[in-house]
Amino acid sequence: MLKEIFKNHKISIGLTYLVFLVEFLLFAFMPWLLGHSVDRLIAKDYNSFYWYIGLCTIGLGIGFFRRRLDTRVFIGIWIIYTTKAVLDMIDRKIEPAKIASRAAFIKHYSDFFEYTMPVLVSNSVNMVVSVAMIFLASWQAGLFALVASILGLGLSYRWACKIQDVEIATQETREEIHTAIINRDKPAIDTGYKVQLRRHIQRSDMEASVWSVIDFLAYSSDLVIIVMILIINPTGIPIKEMVGTIMATIQYNGRIWARVDGLSQIFTQVKNLEIADDLMKKED
Repeated sequence: MLKEIFKNHKISIGLTYLVFLVEFLLFAFMPWLLGHSVDRLIAKDYNSFYWYIGLCTIGLGIGFFRRRLDTRVFIGIWIIYTTKAVLDMIDRKIEPAKIASRAAFIKHYSDFFEYTMPVLVSNSVNMVVSVAMIFLASWQAGLFALVASILGLGLSYRWACKIQDVEIATQETREEIHTAIINRDKPAIDTGYKVQLRRHIQRSDMEASVWSVIDFLAYSSDLVIIVMILIINPTGIPIKEMVGTIMATIQYNGRIWARVDGLSQIFTQVKNLEIADDLMKKED
């Protein structure tokens, strides 16, 4: 369905993504520009700071326009394909309870274009720029940031696969509950909701585990990178003249781990699309 949606709406989606890309590239370099501005302010040079304020203002304007545009584009897509999917399931004589349950998954397709793809592009751009900027401050710190982020992404993907298994089981239980409601089967309804509660708790526990591991790696890498810059100091510049650079480097490392966390959610969303594809093809 993703290919069909993009083929039929490629102009509006392409325009929206172009605005996304300009916004994300602009803000990806903001920590560097802020750090450079601080270093120049210490030297009584205000030009970089004026550039920083000006580009932030432009970025906010672009972001305002982009948010108004993408809502109009992707909500329209969601309505079109939800209607199409529901009518198709009616024609195939799918039970009403299952139609209602499965129709909710159509939102994952529009969400993929509205949220998942922009977040994927934003996170990827920010991670590449962030690692590159840390390399400029210290190649040792940059190498450490790169290896640590790859480790974080690997762990996130592994957990996303486990969460998908729980989501599949949850959807099956949800359909059983809807059928039990139609049949007025009170014991089945009670059992179904108890099972669903356990699965929601199981998913929450998994997500909490991912969050704690990623945050631990993030805080640890902050300390390691600061030590590398302060002790190794490959540039030879006096530390008092690197206040802005150090601040920007810490910000970029924080962005890396924020993006690792964001990409872990994308892994889960992509897995949800696989579930949605399977559900739309089911004949019962």
